[in-house]
Amino acid sequence: MERNNQKKQVIDKNKRVRKVNKNINEDTNKNRKEMVISLIAIILIVLFVIILAVVNNNMNQTKKNENLQGKTVTKNESYNNNLSKEEQEKIDKANEMIEITPEILKEKLEKGENMLLDFHATWCEPCKLMKPEIAKALENGVKIYKIDIDKYRETAIQYGVRVMPTLIAIKDKKVFKTVYGYQGVEKIQSIYNEIK
Repeated sequence: MERNNQKKQVIDKNKRVRKVNKNINEDTNKNRKEMVISLIAIILIVLFVIILAVVNNNMNQTKKNENLQGKTVTKNESYNNNLSKEEQEKIDKANEMIEITPEILKEKLEKGENMLLDFHATWCEPCKLMKPEIAKALENGVKIYKIDIDKYRETAIQYGVRVMPTLIAIKDKKVFKTVYGYQGVEKIQSIYNEIK
């Protein structure tokens, strides 16, 4: 009888342990489901915020473009009204640099002319910022030929231009020096002096 009681107690204990384990497993599964749902909600919120930021940025860019449409810029005007007349004149002078075509470049190379090439694009902000520096260099007698990479893409590829602006100094029919990014007048003058 006592043995039967012990068996019964062991069986009851095992049933209770199974029941507790079952409850723990159910709670664990419930917690996992809640965590997955929370994670999905967080991901959706982050995606929503990113989409809002992109849409907002596109709307701002569209407004900027709409504001610029219909404006004609003359030689003495600028989109940046904060420039002084003197600074604007320097930019205008930089715009008067000699634009060189691939054919003329080839002729000059064949003649052995040393030259400084400015690879740029009309949409390149650092190129625009560098125009006053180029204008100062032109005033100091530096001779610079400009190459618009959008017009003469093959030439830009030929010279390995990947960053704008890029200044390439040609000496003795070969690339002597390549400088990437915005450069001040001193650096432009220094490069030019090396190939004179």
